[in-house]
Amino acid sequence: MREIYQWTEWFSELAGKIAEGGEEFLIDRAKQIDWEAAGKKPPLLRDENIDPFSFFYTLAQRRSSANRKLIYRSVENVFNVKHQYSEEQYDSNDAFVFPTPSFKILFQGDPQLLWNLFRSAVRGLDSVDSKHFDGVFNIHGVGKAKLTQTLFLINSSQFLPCDDKLKTFVDLPPDDEFNWKSYREWLQQVRDTDTFRGLEPYEINFSAYRLSQKGTPPNSVKHPLNQILYGPPGTGKTYHTVARALAVINGESVEEIERNIDRFRELRDSGQIAMVTFHQNFAYEDFIEGIRPTLGDEADGQIRYELRDGIFKQIAEAAKEEKGKRFVLIIDEINRGNIAKIFGELITLIEDSRRLGADDETKVLLPYSNESFGVPNNLYLIGTMNTADRSIQLLDTALRRRFDFIEMMPKPEFISDNVEGVNCKRMLKAMNKRITALLDREHQIGHTYLLDIDTMKKLSYVFQNKIFPLLQEYFFDDWAKIRAVLGGNSFVVEQSAAGVLRENEQVDEDRTIYERLPGDDDRWTDLEEYKKIYNAGNAEDTSNP
Repeated sequence: MREIYQWTEWFSELAGKIAEGGEEFLIDRAKQIDWEAAGKKPPLLRDENIDPFSFFYTLAQRRSSANRKLIYRSVENVFNVKHQYSEEQYDSNDAFVFPTPSFKILFQGDPQLLWNLFRSAVRGLDSVDSKHFDGVFNIHGVGKAKLTQTLFLINSSQFLPCDDKLKTFVDLPPDDEFNWKSYREWLQQVRDTDTFRGLEPYEINFSAYRLSQKGTPPNSVKHPLNQILYGPPGTGKTYHTVARALAVINGESVEEIERNIDRFRELRDSGQIAMVTFHQNFAYEDFIEGIRPTLGDEADGQIRYELRDGIFKQIAEAAKEEKGKRFVLIIDEINRGNIAKIFGELITLIEDSRRLGADDETKVLLPYSNESFGVPNNLYLIGTMNTADRSIQLLDTALRRRFDFIEMMPKPEFISDNVEGVNCKRMLKAMNKRITALLDREHQIGHTYLLDIDTMKKLSYVFQNKIFPLLQEYFFDDWAKIRAVLGGNSFVVEQSAAGVLRENEQVDEDRTIYERLPGDDDRWTDLEEYKKIYNAGNAEDTSNP
């Protein structure tokens, strides 16, 4: 077998060992791997149950050649893998042509269902039970690309990834019609295509990759020109702008793109991606163009004024010069700025139908430079909006009409269900259910506050310094409601007003005084106090905890 396909034997041997070893074997060995080579332990290790799909998807994550080498060498030692990579292969991109997913994506479903499908996939296509395949596909957050990419990693001589590389040659099955039957039919269609006839699945995948490198039509996935990610604080809006910007630039789907921060920074430094944060004092002169003061040379020390382009005009002009590329402007906290003041007459020009080259192409004369200006159709705008600051209903009407809105709500499934005995998933669900009842759904607490929390010390810190202050802001120090959100635990301390003043007749003795639990109190690290949050009353959602 050619060296570029060495990975198939490596993954196949590993899958066989795991299928034979079973659940406890995988959990024990996965914890022995030197994951620290990638900078930190992966989310995979947060759960007590480590399923094989999440393991392989995490293992395949895109890394630098140096980090990949350290981790894969560790895997070879821990699992006693015989088909080892050579030193030269770690420096070859062609030796690792397989799906490389996002680091934080896991399979969150019935472990036994995942193990059943895994073991049958190791044996081959004919061993797969359609109920197992369809069951895993229907797990929230899985989807056809994620499922088939992992099956391909597990057994690359039988399966193919149902993703963008192959859809150029054979249409992918529609999401609403996708199941085991339609997937097998699609596999056969791909193998019967003249381009791939007689090739093994791993050869087909490599050929599709090579063909895409040589000129498969770029930018095949259509993205909205203007979109806003909106939701409560802590739901990953700003975080996800990185992946969305890369998806736009590459012409890939958001579901399949990898959040590659190094690539993002590279594009930002080159000017293909730009970022700005709106605030109350941000103005047209900052965004489009304006007259700005500048200090003269040291000889005269005089203040002079010059015409300066704002960030929007700069990236728009760059996009006009390079029409074959896509450019992205990220506007963080878009709802905090005065839209009419910032965009001015350009609010009309960002419409799809008014872009340069469109049927209703429109240009305006800029007030400072007197230049004719239009917005190119290869410039994409991605905004973020915190609904705790302003409801979408209160947003500037002109902005609402011109942007696609993508809601981002808390996802408890991304956080741990066992932090030294505390089920953070259930805790977050319970708090958000009460916040929605007492306030509204737009003021919930996002899951990112509890990401990477794996000790009581970290949980205590985030509660004291992030979550509790957020609740105080939400409820304007209405301590009774804060206490209700926390299930009546000890984080809010109450005492009677009687005896506080010497002259008790000036005090309503029935009044209750509320205070926050002192920061050095041991109850901040008492797991029972956190359990009270989701065990109190019936506010928790016990379905799919």
